[in-house]
Amino acid sequence: MDLERQLESRILLGRLFDLYSGLLTERQRKAFELHDLSDLSLQEIAEMMGGSRQSVYDLVQRARQRLLELEEVLRFGTRLETQVKTIRFILSRFSNDLPSSFLVEMEKALAENAEEAEERDV
Repeated sequence: MDLERQLESRILLGRLFDLYSGLLTERQRKAFELHDLSDLSLQEIAEMMGGSRQSVYDLVQRARQRLLELEEVLRFGTRLETQVKTIRFILSRFSNDLPSSFLVEMEKALAENAEEAEERDV
């Protein structure tokens, strides 16, 4: 897997984790968070969680798979992106009819939301 695809995969999984982490088991959530978000090694996590490197690897893989399955069924991540695009389109379409202060506040809110999502993904 090339570096760009790896990065895209990590970003996607980070977003899905934000959306669906509550639907993972506690051990899956902790292992995924420590490995994929905190960038700890499997061995470090095994020592922290009291298991083997292989058991942590299995937990992380099951968490990743579960996140992808949840998105495939629920589609919240896709819907959220679509809604943001729709809001921006509506704002641009009616920008002449809306108060400029409203447009500024809406764009600020959308930008903050995007920044928060990017910060979670890094």
